[in-house]
Amino acid sequence: MKGTLRQSGTILVVDDNEDNRLIAATNLEMAGYTVLTAEAGAPALETLAVRPVDLVLLDIMMPGIDGYEVCRRIRADTALHTIKVLMLTAKAGTRDVVDGFEAGADDYVTKPFEIDELLARVRNLVGLKRAEDELRRINADLEGEVERRALELAHSEARYRTIVNTVPTSIMLLDAQGRIEAINAWHADHPLFARLYRPPLAGALLAENPGAAAFGIGPHVTRLLAGTSFEYEAQLDAAATGGEPAVVRVRGVPITDEDSTVQGALVLHEDLTEERQLQERVLEAQKLASIGTLAQGVAHNFNNLLFVVSGNIEMLRAALGPAQCQKSFEQARTALGRMATLTRQLATFSRLGEEGSQPVNIVQLLKDVVASFRPELPGNVRFELDAPDELPPAAGCPGELYKAFHGLAQNAAEALPEGGEVRISARLEPRPLADADTSGAHEHPSLICCVADNGVGMDEETQRRAFEPFFTNKQTVGVGLGLSAVHGIVRSHGGAVELESAPGKGTTVTVVLPAWDESIARGERPLAGGERPAKQQYITS
Repeated sequence: MKGTLRQSGTILVVDDNEDNRLIAATNLEMAGYTVLTAEAGAPALETLAVRPVDLVLLDIMMPGIDGYEVCRRIRADTALHTIKVLMLTAKAGTRDVVDGFEAGADDYVTKPFEIDELLARVRNLVGLKRAEDELRRINADLEGEVERRALELAHSEARYRTIVNTVPTSIMLLDAQGRIEAINAWHADHPLFARLYRPPLAGALLAENPGAAAFGIGPHVTRLLAGTSFEYEAQLDAAATGGEPAVVRVRGVPITDEDSTVQGALVLHEDLTEERQLQERVLEAQKLASIGTLAQGVAHNFNNLLFVVSGNIEMLRAALGPAQCQKSFEQARTALGRMATLTRQLATFSRLGEEGSQPVNIVQLLKDVVASFRPELPGNVRFELDAPDELPPAAGCPGELYKAFHGLAQNAAEALPEGGEVRISARLEPRPLADADTSGAHEHPSLICCVADNGVGMDEETQRRAFEPFFTNKQTVGVGLGLSAVHGIVRSHGGAVELESAPGKGTTVTVVLPAWDESIARGERPLAGGERPAKQQYITS
């Protein structure tokens, strides 16, 4: 034991011979170990259950539970199986040694033993135990770190997938050969992209898909896979989309590694259709506002000039007498009448919404509109009215609504150069109406008023421009109120205008107006523009 360094560790000495226990314990304590003792297998197992040890110095031949069985139980217990076992045996036969190793022993010494040999074997096994414990600790730390990293990666991937699948852009991932590897949920759920990019997609060449041809991507794929990005807006007509026209921004971005070698690409589609429509509506609203301001000034000044001209023409006619230039005077008066009509249209366009809102007897109003035409109608033009008397009143401004429906009826009559029928109808049904103080729409009892003719009809271009101020497809000056003014009147009432037409099949203009109810009467639900109801009612004789 000369020169032996002091050791550390806890040793359990198990031997039924007290002298052997004392000799082993004393020498182990002198070497620096903490020593526990047990005189048989059962108390040894009880001690191991409550005290952690590094090594068991275990005698084989003991009464009761022998050393082989103690060793097997140690190895079978998950809390004890890492403890080193050094067996003490008086037998040196090969079979006894093999039995010991099969029971789970790590090493053995024979009795009587040399102290130095015993201490050397104990030192090696305790050192091995400490090394294995440290290795297990490191492995546990590594496993914890791996698990933590795996969870972080899973969470990161989940966040990435959520972002990719919810971003309002179609995303297609291509490999280095231009094959489609993946698409995001937005692409799969978007009706336009899902319709144009026909399956199968996974593993197919993008350039060969019909969707690539529809969006004009094909010529760009080769350059994209060579490392060149691209971006443009694709304008798709109704024939290309199989539905409504669309505007789509298409972008291609190459994916490269640290050596700038292209490993794949992203192709992005962003549907700009609603954005473009919103921009057009904003521009249209700005244009209408500007034109309304201009129209107000023009109508005012032009009306003053018309008054002067009309007055002077009447004075000249009175001075010259009816026999003098009668035809010229009549032509001048007719022209002045048309000019006055145009001036009234300008004034109507610029004064939308000035009357107070009130209950309007829409049935009587439509009867008055029809009655105003019948004395002047040619024999080949018929007016029919289908509006039950029990319909509730509309909420609105009677003067403006009369102008709107009179203008629509006049337009319908002018669309019948060869004769035909103008049918005016009204019914009640719930419809969503835009509310001035909300961003959405709500169901409200609505009056659905239709002015339909079976005349010449309109082509798509005329329908597209029909609501533009001062647009007309008439060859001569008409006297009907323009659809832009009608649209403005109806919108100021919180309603809507719908147009259906086809060349040679006639035109139907549908006006949707909110029905009057007590919430309007009490001022709880203002109409568009924040109007409050007036007190008077529309009364007709």
